[in-house]
Parts: sequence; structure tokens; C-alpha cells
Amino acid sequence: LLIGMILGTTGAYIFVAWIMVNFLLDMCEFATAGFIEAEESMCRQAIAVRKYFQAAQQVQLSLGLCTLVTIPIYVLIAFLIDDILISLSFGGTVGEFAREYAPLAVLSRLIQGCLANGLNRLMWSDGRGSSMVKLELIAKILQFAFLLLMLVGLQIDSITGIGLIEVGGSILYTVLIYNKCEDMGWLEKYEKGLLEYWSLQNKPWAGEFVKMSIPLNTGHILSHGHWLIWTWFAVAMGPAEAAAWIIMQAVWAVLVVLPTAITNATEIQIGLSIGSGRTDDARQIAFRSMWYVAIAALLPVTLFFGFQDPIIGVFTNDWSLVIMIQSLVPLVCTGTVIHALASHSHMIL
Repeated sequence: LLIGMILGTTGAYIFVAWIMVNFLLDMCEFATAGFIEAEESMCRQAIAVRKYFQAAQQVQLSLGLCTLVTIPIYVLIAFLIDDILISLSFGGTVGEFAREYAPLAVLSRLIQGCLANGLNRLMWSDGRGSSMVKLELIAKILQFAFLLLMLVGLQIDSITGIGLIEVGGSILYTVLIYNKCEDMGWLEKYEKGLLEYWSLQNKPWAGEFVKMSIPLNTGHILSHGHWLIWTWFAVAMGPAEAAAWIIMQAVWAVLVVLPTAITNATEIQIGLSIGSGRTDDARQIAFRSMWYVAIAALLPVTLFFGFQDPIIGVFTNDWSLVIMIQSLVPLVCTGTVIHALASHSHMIL
């Protein structure tokens, strides 16, 4: 959000370039979301019955498949982003700014996606979620501080500088997670499965994993991909529309924090219950959690709808943007509740 707001003041071309690079990278990550969801489900079930080697193999297989799928697309985005955007009628100026930023954005995502996020998910499945949250918070605070120093203190508004900070943030996050896991000895029971055996060599098992991932990937795209499509249309409509939509995306990200947290906690509990053979407990958790998610979604939505004017004022005082954002509030509030319930139901299934 900070990057989007600051870049918006330095020029519409830079703002649109930053949005479109991240948009294309997000689309690439949606293509591998099914692998991650399958990994999380199967990993938690394996840990519940103390099959740590199998759990580590799930993580390794997921990382390997995600890397195989994303690297070719990342290479195209990193080196051909200007041609891609020009072919989409965004103009040469947007393409030039995107070419400066794209390689750094790709590097940042590779570092975090191929290293840090895999360890993060494994530790969450192992019940170390609170420690992971603290480490991520430390990394984000430091990254935020460097952004403020560069953009506000030093008044440097280079899109390349922002890309470098994103790369540094990913490296810091990876180092923090790895050092914490090593110091506490949390990786010892997983090292054999992570490092000594190549999971893709077991072709029947890998085939079953991919078979499970395909419907999960489809459901994830249908559940979350609409934001990316709408962002595309907003950017195509103009810089003002793109700014309004990005602001609403930032608000939406806050609105879904609580229901998403409940969904993640429910997913862990259901996976552990099924893995240990307690299917009745898993069923009860699933039904009760639907009510919790509904309440968790309605509460922040109601507050935002009631106090929308001062909240919108935090982001912008441009009257044209305020009017556009206000027109979106009822739709976003309604969609947030529906989306929370739909995503939760998808997770349970």
C-alpha cells in the first residue's frame, strides 16, 4: 500500500508499471496455488501421525513443482515485460519503467517463494505459527522503515530503489526463518526428507499429488483471481481508476484478515484431526467454523461501512477518487462476506 501511494505521487506511468508487474507475477503465482494447498493439507495429516519424512517430502515436491512452473514465466516477465505491456497498449513509457523494476521483483519473489515460504508453511503445520508470525512482522517492519527512509526521508522515488528494498526484505525474511529454525532444532526431524531424497523420482506419488492439486488450483483461481482481473480493467481505464481500485484492494486486505486467520486455523485443525483418524472432530470443527467466519467477516465490514468517510480520508483527499471509492464500498462490503464464506467452504472441502 505504501509503495502504491508514494509511486502514485511520482507519476502515473511509474504507478501503472508497478501495478502491472505485480499483477503479472500474482497471476503466475495463482497458477501454482493448487500445489501449495495440496502440500498444506497432506503435510498436516502426515505430521498428525508423526510421519515427518513424508511431510518434508510434501514440502519439497510442492517447492519443486512450483519452481518448475514459475521460473519460465518469471524469465519472460523479467526480460520481456516492456514488450508484453506495449502489446497490451500500455505504451512505451510504462514499459521502460516496468523493465527497470521487473527483474528485481522477480528475484524477490523467487527468494521468498522458493526458500522462505516453504519453511514457513512447514513450521505452521508443525505448530510453530506464532513464531513465524513474529519473524514475518519483524521483516515487514524493517522493510517498511527502509521504504519510509528512502521515499520520505531521502526523497528518492526511483522504482529501482523500491525493487532493491523488496529484494532485501525477502533475503532478510529468509535468513530470519532459517536461523530461527536451525537454532531451535525444528528442522532436524525434517532434514532427511527435505535434503536427502528427491521426491520427483517417485513418479506415482508425484502424479497423485498433481492430480490432487489440479481441482484445488482451479478453485483457488475462481476464488481469488477476480481481483486480478478487475485490477487489469481498472488500470486499462486510467491512472485515477487504478489508484481508486488499489486503495480498495488495501482496504479489502484489512477486512479479510480476521476471517482468513480463522480459515487458516480451521485448516490446520481439520488436517490434524483427519490425519489422526478423528473424522467426527473434523466434521464438528468444519460446521462450527462457518459461523465463526461469518461473524468475523461481518464485524469489520460493518465498521468500515459505518466509518467509510474518515477511513477513505486516510488514503486520499482527492474528491474524484473519494467519489469513485464510495461507489465501490457497498459492493466490496457485500463481496467480502460472500468471499470469506466461499473461501472457507472451499478450504473445508
